Amino acid sequence: MRKAIAFLTLIAFIATTNAQNTVTLYLYDSYGDSWNGGVINVAGTDYTLDGVNDDGAEASFMLDLPDGSYDWYYTAGSWAYENSWSAYDDAVNLLFSGSGDAGDQGGVFTVPFMQTVTIHDIQFVEDPETNDASPMDGDVVTTQGVVTGVAYNGYYLQDASGPWNGVWVYDPGRVAGNILISEYYEGASYNKYLELFNPTDEDIDLTG
Repeated sequence: MRKAIAFLTLIAFIATTNAQNTVTLYLYDSYGDSWNGGVINVAGTDYTLDGVNDDGAEASFMLDLPDGSYDWYYTAGSWAYENSWSAYDDAVNLLFSGSGDAGDQGGVFTVPFMQTVTIHDIQFVEDPETNDASPMDGDVVTTQGVVTGVAYNGYYLQDASGPWNGVWVYDPGRVAGNILISEYYEGASYNKYLELFNPTDEDIDLTG
């Protein structure tokens, strides 16, 4: 297991407001015969090339999103290596991009655009057996992601799937978020449970 990384990371938490941001999503298929079952979900909505509502080679979609951070996730279909995509804000800042040859994948983006460093770039080293220090050790950087686990002294932040894309943030003085689902189990019949974690000092009303 890698040692804890000793560096200062400025984590950006973006509050949702009523401001709207225009995001343009571009989808491409190099062969021009649609995405063959592939789909990309952006901010909770699925998009694809189907050759019926588009020409099968490319299409663009306009999204109006309030200020905040959003997930995107690509699910590969057949001949996924033909697929690619990119998303830009109205100032033509690249928010995210990718290609289907990497298979199923996803990430997080923020609007309005902010200059961030990916967790992969913070974490990755060529040979962790000989040197596991971050290449940005000592730098102040801004990153973003989804909180995937919370403890009393910090939390796990992840911005994509796969190796090097998650980081433990040691933060004993401030734990991110409000009430979180920290664990769940879904079995048969009544064999289910849900564990909630409240990192605040306030009582949470769960009566609905």
